[in-house]
Amino acid sequence: KDKAMKRDRSDSILLWIEYDINLGKLIESYKYLENIGYQFLPESEIIHWKKDICNFESTILPLLILYIDTCRAELKLIEKYSPKELHKITEVIFNQIPEDFTFEESEKYEEEYLKALSNFRKEFSNEKNLWDKFLDVLAGGTHQTPSESVMMQRWLEGEKRDL
Repeated sequence: KDKAMKRDRSDSILLWIEYDINLGKLIESYKYLENIGYQFLPESEIIHWKKDICNFESTILPLLILYIDTCRAELKLIEKYSPKELHKITEVIFNQIPEDFTFEESEKYEEEYLKALSNFRKEFSNEKNLWDKFLDVLAGGTHQTPSESVMMQRWLEGEKRDL
């Protein structure tokens, strides 16, 4: 967080190694804490212990990891792009946000985008057969971005409804 606030562009690989080590220690320590509760608390308190303390991996840990992954992405952007480039990226993103949309629409779009992004990643991780390579040559090596994929899917669904 400090590196992001200071716009520190220095390499942060050691920071992430330290994070992985500390996250492992935190998870181990929390499991140890849970076990201590089971060993020393009276049976009548175990129900409260499970409800209030033993939910670390399902409630607290995902939020912590989400926050840290957000910081990691921000640091990667700061390291890779100049302040001028980051400003331009922010403008492009801001200009793509619809002026009026509901929370439900934003959740639906996020779901569609994440699905398209997953498909995009799969396409580049799989070994291509001869036919796929041929189609890539015909397409000039271009690939549909996740946002283009979502837009095309929405257009197709709209066409289906019109029929």
